[in-house]
Formats: sequence, structure tokens, C-alpha cells
Amino acid sequence: MPTSPLSQSLLNLSDAIEQLAYTLAQSKTPVGDAQVKDLAVLIEKFKKSIPQADVSNKETVEQQIHKKHQKGWLMNWLQQKNIYVGKHTDHLRVNAQLYAIADYLTDHYAELKDFYAQLKRSQNIKQDFKIRTTSQSVKYIHRWCDMLHQSKIIDGFQIDPQQQVDVDLARIHEATYFINGYWLEILLSMEIGTYIKQNIEHIQSFDFIAQVELVNPNRTNTEIDLLLMLNEQVYWFECKSGNIGEYYRRFAQTRKRLQLDAQHAFIVVPMMQMHQANAAHSFSGMTLLYATHLDIALRQYIALQQPNT
Repeated sequence: MPTSPLSQSLLNLSDAIEQLAYTLAQSKTPVGDAQVKDLAVLIEKFKKSIPQADVSNKETVEQQIHKKHQKGWLMNWLQQKNIYVGKHTDHLRVNAQLYAIADYLTDHYAELKDFYAQLKRSQNIKQDFKIRTTSQSVKYIHRWCDMLHQSKIIDGFQIDPQQQVDVDLARIHEATYFINGYWLEILLSMEIGTYIKQNIEHIQSFDFIAQVELVNPNRTNTEIDLLLMLNEQVYWFECKSGNIGEYYRRFAQTRKRLQLDAQHAFIVVPMMQMHQANAAHSFSGMTLLYATHLDIALRQYIALQQPNT
């Protein structure tokens, strides 16, 4: 039977505790067998006590999402501003493996940022590389490289006893695209999708389009990463993993074309840099959001326009 969000969270907690009990049982940690068995019994009782949601509850959420998704609203909004659209995507579906890689990078960005910067530089010139790391970072690099390898973002890697990492790159477009910044778009799509599901009862209407080609008057195209409409408030998001200064002028022009202020126009970057935030606001009129705190930032800025959430 389907579970409610609260019940699911409790189940996830019990699974984590159950895994801890198993680890203790398999390890040499001085914990008595009787204590471990008692813990396992308590976990089983806890799981059985978790209330299950009624099937109709889940159906109601799905029905609300289907009913409130006003597909085409943003296309009409753009046409009313005499802005025409070429290619675009109208879904927020995310590859689970790629999301896990992006999420791990975000959670451990402080430990992975130097390795990620070298990976990005080397990927762009299609050259394998070696980098010496630290004892503090090596375990995070090892885990992340495992994930990258499993998803074919890199061809292979080795780490020697001196903490030197030797990386064989995957010379394919998909790998370059992901490493250069698509991982931020994946995070953004997941967080927005989660926000909509969690707040659907308080949302009257929504729509979204991603990887949108805006047709310019001179017949060239300007691509923007994502447009979101919630309760007829429009938000624009751009994702950048590197130097954003070169984009300020284009961002300012596009923001004015869309007629959006800084509370509705955002640049998503990997982590906080105050000087970058001030420059982004001054030169592009946009607000910087940080991937390391993206869920909090979305609730903060969208909530300003969503009094019922």
C-alpha cells in the first residue's frame, strides 16, 4: 500500500537504522550480540507501527498535478511579449544515476572542487590527467570517480598509495556536456519537481519549459536553461559552473527582454562567493543561487511570491 511522505520518511529512517544494526553485527565493534538482536526486533516493530496512507491520497496528488499543470502557458506568455521559441523541452524528467552524481558533488563540493576543476579543464581539451590530492579529499574523490565510471562519464581511474589520481576520460559529447554544467540543470530540475509535489495543494497553476531557444530579431537564437511559472509568477533560471562574468551582458539583455526583475531571474552556481553575487546583481540584474543550498534558496525566493506555501 502506498505511504504518505511522513510514513516514507519514517521507513527510510528505519532502513538506515537497520543497516547500522547489520554493520555492527558484521564488524568487530564491541557490541553484544544480544543488544544487536534486540535492536533488530525493535526496528521490525517500529516498521509495523508506521501508518500507511490511503491509496486515494496518492491519487489525489497525481490528479492535482495533472489538473494544475497548464501546459503551454509559458509559450503563450512569451508570444505575448513577441518572443518566439525554437527547440525546447516541456518535462522535468531526470536520470537517477546522473542526479546521484550531481547530488554527491554538491554535498561534498568543498572536498571535490579542485578535482572537479581539473576534470573540467581536461575534459574540454580531451586529455587524460593526473592530480595529487589530500588524505581528507581522497575518499570523496574515490567514491565520486566510482559513480562517474559506472555512468560512463569517465572511462576509468586509479588512485595510488600517495593519493595521486590517474583519470582516463570518456571522449564523448555526453560526458563533456555533463561535466561542463549540465549537472547543475539536473539538480535544478529535481529540486523544482520536488517543490511542486510537496506544495501542490497550495499551487493554483504551474508550467515549465527547459533548454529553450529564444529566436532573436536577427534570426539567431539565445538559449535559456529553464522557465518556471507558479501561480502566474514567472521565474527564469540559468546554470553556470564556471566564470559567469562573460555572460552578464547577455543575461541583462535577456532579462530585460523577458521583463523580469532580480526576484524572478536567477543564476545557479556551485557554491557561495559573495563578490560574485554582488557582481551578478550589479551587471546582470539577476540573483545568485548556490547549488549547495539550492532547496533552501528555492523555498526562500519562490515563497516571497507564494504566500500560501
